Amino acid sequence: MIVPDSVRKEWLAKRDEIEILSEDLQTTRTQLNEDLQTTRTDLQTTRTQLNEDLQTTRNQLQEDLQTELEVTKLKLLNTEARLNMVEQTMTSILSKLNV
Repeated sequence: MIVPDSVRKEWLAKRDEIEILSEDLQTTRTQLNEDLQTTRTDLQTTRTQLNEDLQTTRNQLQEDLQTELEVTKLKLLNTEARLNMVEQTMTSILSKLNV
């Protein structure tokens, strides 16, 4: 089969365009894969940092809660001691009044 030169030139031009598009697509795919890997790495780093921050926050909250609990216990003991003093004073006053 004899193909005219003009048709042959068109075919060759289209083939060249397809090859260029194919190369562009491959380049784009490679870049997207690299970007995806970078994003994965960044997300993993962020996740690790967030987990560390969460643990630090948990530890700090636990320490703060423990400190608050100890302060509350001391306040309760102080209040109980004052109540005992008031009871003793009231008992003493009442016993003097009944004398």
